[in-house]
Amino acid sequence: MTDNMKKIIESTHGEYLSLLARLCNADGPSGYEDKIKDIIINEASPYADKLYIDRMGSVIVFKRGKIHPLRPIQFDAHMDEVGFIITAVTDEGYLKFESIGGVDAKILPAKRVRIGDSAIPGVISSTPVHMQKGNAAGSILSIKDMVIDFGAESREDALKYVSIGDHICFDSDSFLFGDDDSFFKGKALDDRLGCFLMLNALKEDLPYDTYFSFSVQEETGLRGAKTAAHQIKPYIGVAIDSTTAGDVDGVSGMNVVCRQGEGGVISLADGATVYEPEIVNKVMEAAKKNDIKVQYKLRATGGNNAAAMQRTASGVRVIALSAPARYIHSPSSTIKVSDIIEMQKLMTLLIDTLGEESYKKCN
Repeated sequence: MTDNMKKIIESTHGEYLSLLARLCNADGPSGYEDKIKDIIINEASPYADKLYIDRMGSVIVFKRGKIHPLRPIQFDAHMDEVGFIITAVTDEGYLKFESIGGVDAKILPAKRVRIGDSAIPGVISSTPVHMQKGNAAGSILSIKDMVIDFGAESREDALKYVSIGDHICFDSDSFLFGDDDSFFKGKALDDRLGCFLMLNALKEDLPYDTYFSFSVQEETGLRGAKTAAHQIKPYIGVAIDSTTAGDVDGVSGMNVVCRQGEGGVISLADGATVYEPEIVNKVMEAAKKNDIKVQYKLRATGGNNAAAMQRTASGVRVIALSAPARYIHSPSSTIKVSDIIEMQKLMTLLIDTLGEESYKKCN
């Protein structure tokens, strides 16, 4: 057990946050979600009335409630994270790679990575400032011009340990920081936090039948959620994800998007979906009535698995609940612990409020 994990377990929230740390610390870029899948199946199986893996690789869990809508609601969170894939090996033993999902090239030089299922350590190359000359000084390389150094002496030596097509993830541990350990840092909060919240929810007694889909390949095109929703055919679909909290230095006004410490984030619209006002208003009113912190997303940007669910079969009514996370798609995503707690409360309320809506309209 690492010192960071020990500190998390011994913190105020103890074992509650240790599951989130395990989910974040495990590697699972799009198409390579097996390690995350194993954790989820192990955690969900004792509480599931039905659990199966579909042909895309998503984990579908059904939990029976006290009331049985003909078309239950579906919660979805994606298992995958952004990462990289080996595309070539140079004669000198360096690894050429491409990104899986959206990664900002500016953050990559000199970052530690783990390579393949064996988690071989490596470092993304970086030219020391002392050796930068002319126009190269301060310039930003594109990913296609970067390499990974993992200590191989030659191409032949490198291929003893790695193969073309091996996945690569950031090498980054989870830990608590801030006053009273009020912040949690993890490399893949987008969207292991959503998986974490759903696992906690399905362990409770539920008022209505509910599906939980832990989907694959969101970061490369919302793929797993589309096939999952096609099988489930929910009346209402809820995407649980992360969104950019812009309450950082140098950002102001509407560009802040959302703030940490103000609870989960409800979208009115984004780059892929316009959310139904009736459902959004119902959720916001219920949250206010129950003193649960929640906020609107201030910019119609980005997108998530709600778009894939909405366009399934004859259509699904959708809503998105996102975590206000700083530094997403990096080794150091952060979330405020109080926001995790507020989002968990809101998820419980959503199962009740939206389950009732589904029962009224479909039975």
